[in-house]
Parts: sequence; structure tokens; C-alpha cells
Amino acid sequence: MCLYKLVCVFILTTATVKGIVYLGCYKDSRDKRVLSIKLPDSDKNTPEECARRCSQYRYAGVEFKRLCFCGDVLTQTNQLETECREKCSGNRSEICGDSWWISVYTNWACGPPPAIANGNTTLHNGTNVRYGLIADVHCSPGFIGKPNITCFSNTSWEITTCEQSG
Repeated sequence: MCLYKLVCVFILTTATVKGIVYLGCYKDSRDKRVLSIKLPDSDKNTPEECARRCSQYRYAGVEFKRLCFCGDVLTQTNQLETECREKCSGNRSEICGDSWWISVYTNWACGPPPAIANGNTTLHNGTNVRYGLIADVHCSPGFIGKPNITCFSNTSWEITTCEQSG
């Protein structure tokens, strides 16, 4: 896909767990799952492992030690963080939801906004660097560039430069 006839984005066919972002603790139920796709239980379950297994989906969720769910749509709103307190089967120092509580992460996360020559970038709003987030571009005096860049769904930032004016 090409934007503005200058920047072309190539979607990667193999997704990696590069900076998953925690979205919150959600109440789950048998009748209305927060994430619709359940993967086989795993004794090695962690947020990172589940996100790797769900790499083709927008969201990954860990629940009750060994459970991993995937999906592209969240069907609930997040709740109290104190309800997600169960240790993960794959790493007891990490939290994997609880009974009918799911810790949800997004796979579609960029790292910090890129450094650019003759300017800098800052996050427009918030600290969770996720798909669709915008970073402001500030060019040094005497340089011009586009006002902002976007985190794409392939976990990369839109490319920009600050060019000398005039």
C-alpha cells in the first residue's frame, strides 16, 4: 500500500512479538468471550508466548495460568486490574489473568517513535505505542516535514524526514 505517493508500506508475512502492549484486565464469560479464538492450553503460557501464538491476530489474551485466546475484536471493556492476579504456568513472575478474567495484549505495537535527522518525534497522546497511534514531527529551524507520523499495523512507523527549506 502506498500513501501520498511517497511512502510505501509492505505488510510482513511473518509477525514477531516485538513489544506487545498490555491493554488491561477484562471480565470473561462462557457465553461471551472477550477474545473468540481459544488455542490449546500450554504449560509454557506467558503473555509473550501467547502473543507469539496469536501473531496473525490483533489481540492476545492470557487467562487462568494456561489459557491463551486470540482475536481481532474485543467484546468487553476492561475492568479492575486487581482481578487479574493468577501466575502464568510458563513464568510464575508474570500474570495470566485469573478464573474468568483475561489479561489482554495487542500484537500490533510499534516501538518508540523513530529518531530523525534535523528534528525529533514525540508521541501525540499517551504512552502505549499501538497501531494507529500518532507521533508529532518537530523539524529544526530551517527544515520542513510532515506534521505527524502513524504506527502501522505491521508494527513499523511511517517514514518521514525533515528537509531543508527553500
